[in-house]
Amino acid sequence: MTSERVASLDLVRGLAALCVAVPHFLIYRGSGGPILEPLSVIAVEVFFVLSGFVLAPQILLVLSLRSAGSLRTFLVRRWMRTVPPYVVALLLVSAIAGAIGSVDFWRYLFYLQNLSGQYNERDYYSVAWSLSVEEWFYLTFPLFMLAASFGRARDTRHYVIAAIVFIALITALRTIFGSSLDWGAAVRRVVIFRVDSIAYGFLLYLAVRRRPVRGPIFLVAGTMLSTAVMFGLLQVIEQSRAAQLAYPPAAAVFGSFVIVSALALEAWARQKPVIAQAAGTTSYAVYLYHLLAIYVLAQLHWPLWLALAAFVLLTGLLSALSSYGLEKPILAMRPKYRSASPTGISLKATDAAP
Repeated sequence: MTSERVASLDLVRGLAALCVAVPHFLIYRGSGGPILEPLSVIAVEVFFVLSGFVLAPQILLVLSLRSAGSLRTFLVRRWMRTVPPYVVALLLVSAIAGAIGSVDFWRYLFYLQNLSGQYNERDYYSVAWSLSVEEWFYLTFPLFMLAASFGRARDTRHYVIAAIVFIALITALRTIFGSSLDWGAAVRRVVIFRVDSIAYGFLLYLAVRRRPVRGPIFLVAGTMLSTAVMFGLLQVIEQSRAAQLAYPPAAAVFGSFVIVSALALEAWARQKPVIAQAAGTTSYAVYLYHLLAIYVLAQLHWPLWLALAAFVLLTGLLSALSSYGLEKPILAMRPKYRSASPTGISLKATDAAP
């Protein structure tokens, strides 16, 4: 990894955001086929693995510095990156839903609506489930890794083992206490059963950070095969306990293949710097604001092609306003770590939210 942005990962962020937003619009309009919902689901899984991957350098820095200040800086940087635009989007969506000040609103605001189950009476901001998983990961995973280091700096092997233990604990929790009757709502979208999905990205970073990405044919084949597996699992997951157990590791494998395949195309992605930067910069806002665009356009009974074009334009406008008008000034004010990053760890290239 270099100190520059990773253009291929920016493109992945943008594509994943579109693979969530457009299917949601078409599903809301009652259009499209059975592929749309699984497409949006697996796009979120890419975000999870990507989050762990891009945050791994900062987590490793916190582990190497071993100070309360470095952990505080990590958390403040994350919260300044993710919370302000989320609050603005939540306020706007809640205003349309007439829910500002409701119990559901406060649960969304503090990322509690799906902590150990689905608590909101009205899930009017449905995309917030994955954002809650992200926010709780920021807090729980670094603390677990610090505790697993027993107060001393450790090596990569130790961090790999500790991350695997973290994943194993969440897997055991999900297997023992997760309901198989409504798996999507009761398990897949519940924080305590899904924070391990981001930890897989941390492991992926440790695996590839000092190794050249090769084997494009293998990567393409692996991506296609894992995509087919994910779609297959989602077709039967509510009726098959085996599919439910297989889904989290399969999602991690799928996300890993997507990321590594993208890294193999980094030279090509760098030839499109404007597109890559725009995709990476606005992807989080697209994820946040596309439901607002859907609700705003819901009363317009336009032909599908015209409504879709309006949706893309409105989502793009809202995302640009948020990314460049709100997020960019806040990002410039974030605290910096007091120590330089360790060799081989890039902070600039990986400090980005989905």
